[in-house]
Amino acid sequence: MKKRIKTASIGLMCCAGGVFANSTNLSFIFGSAFSSFSNVQYMSPVTGLTNLYAENSAVKTRFFYGFGAEYDFDHITVQPITLGLGVSLYDLSTYNITGIETPGVNILPYPQDTLNYTIKTKNLTVLFEPKLIYTAFHLQPYILGGLGYARNTLSNFSEYTSPGSLAAPSTSLYPNHTTTVFAYEVGSGLQYAFWNHSNSHAIIFHVEYRYLNLGQSRLGRASEQTTNQNIHVNNTSNIVDIGITYRI
Repeated sequence: MKKRIKTASIGLMCCAGGVFANSTNLSFIFGSAFSSFSNVQYMSPVTGLTNLYAENSAVKTRFFYGFGAEYDFDHITVQPITLGLGVSLYDLSTYNITGIETPGVNILPYPQDTLNYTIKTKNLTVLFEPKLIYTAFHLQPYILGGLGYARNTLSNFSEYTSPGSLAAPSTSLYPNHTTTVFAYEVGSGLQYAFWNHSNSHAIIFHVEYRYLNLGQSRLGRASEQTTNQNIHVNNTSNIVDIGITYRI
């Protein structure tokens, strides 16, 4: 049986965008994400013993930053539609997943002694991002998608006895592990060029929403573990962006 943790987040960030015909655009990405966790799961570290893990329901704030580059093609789609093709790097900062572990739920009657546990998670993502921009107006709506890879890391698993409990922490903890998996996104937004130089350089402001799925990550197996089960995390985000882009 695999142990899974589901995550969802809402974020605020700045990211890549484009607005003019046949133009190259560069951006710096930054912001914050607000993540919530709520899940109950089971995992058997050794044959015949099942532990229950329940994450604490709480909102976590994450800082993230990155860089983006995009090239816009004005004449290969139906006017007034511009096609943008870009690549973006997102670095989501480390944050903690916390919860309550109940050892031996399959063999011990309730109520039981418990442990508190903590897992650190971090995500680094590279995405190829196509975009369709409606350019008939100064305020330009667009839709976007993205395909790429996420480098997801779970680390620093720790547990300690809950107040009033007699449960003892394990001496064989789960080691750090990094997983590279498929990632994707979909979204939409609005952009506006608030400064446009005579030589075609410009600064573009945009706001957008995107759903970002970074796949799954897991911890390694403990040295005394006798099963092939792992602690898993599913990484998904609902993100609200604001962005500044420079047109070269």
